[in-house]
Amino acid sequence: MKFSTKVASVLLMLTAALLFAEPYQSDEFALSGLALPAGMGGIRSVGEWDGLAALANPASINHNEAIAIAVTGGTQWSGLIDIAQIGIALPGENIGYAAAVSFNVGDGIPITQLQYPDEPLSDDNRPIITEFKTHHTISGALAVAKRWHKLAIGVSAKVVHKKIPALSAIGFSVSAGVLYELSSEIQIGTIAHDISTYQLFWDDNTRETGMPSLSIGGTYRTDVLSKLTLGFSAEGNYGIDEKLGFLRAGVCATYAGIVSFALGTEDGAFRTGAEVNISRYAIGASGGYHSSLGETYNVSLKYSFSQ
Repeated sequence: MKFSTKVASVLLMLTAALLFAEPYQSDEFALSGLALPAGMGGIRSVGEWDGLAALANPASINHNEAIAIAVTGGTQWSGLIDIAQIGIALPGENIGYAAAVSFNVGDGIPITQLQYPDEPLSDDNRPIITEFKTHHTISGALAVAKRWHKLAIGVSAKVVHKKIPALSAIGFSVSAGVLYELSSEIQIGTIAHDISTYQLFWDDNTRETGMPSLSIGGTYRTDVLSKLTLGFSAEGNYGIDEKLGFLRAGVCATYAGIVSFALGTEDGAFRTGAEVNISRYAIGASGGYHSSLGETYNVSLKYSFSQ
């Protein structure tokens, strides 16, 4: 297949994703993320999540040969949620390991009471907002992956603590992923999210169960000029609760392995990101806009140890 035909095919796939993207319930443990994956729409089944691999496709732990540490933080949807993430990936010749922590916090939960608490509810005694309180979700993830030449399989487990004003919960989830390199240019991946079902145990004895979902994606990279590389990625999702939704897609241009710029969509929203590599460091930023939820901003820093 000629280069022009390949590019045309991938662009057609991405255009379909941009036009027909549908809202899909986001995984709260992977909001934002590193600059380039976030800029390409938050694609997790493929892509360079490096030190945060435990929060994406665990099969990608061995994507790079060097040990990688990553930290990221920002605000989602006009300050609705503030996010911080930190992680490390320890690739191995055959088996690799990764760990990550994600912290999401938000405010604006209204607390109400009757205007006259000692009197019954009436037209003259309605509930009023007395204060706003915060909520948060903290999760820790551990992942392991094994690689056989072009094929990698990984498993990740998350432990979760959630807090809303009156209640808190602990829970867990187990996911699995596969990554396969068809060639040096083409990579496909899939994640089975919450194969254990996502269990939350609230302190009022309520148990909340989240059903499994599946993400399948692919990426195609090619050298356009001697120092310019283009990458195209798309990812579809299917959930037992959410059903079919073609969610994320993006394109990334990298010049001389130093400067990268990404453009994509997530949940029908516009996303963009950029990253600069300086020695072993990679500094990045991403942003986005959703017509209903507002703006998203994020910064990230990666460090790769020498091999």
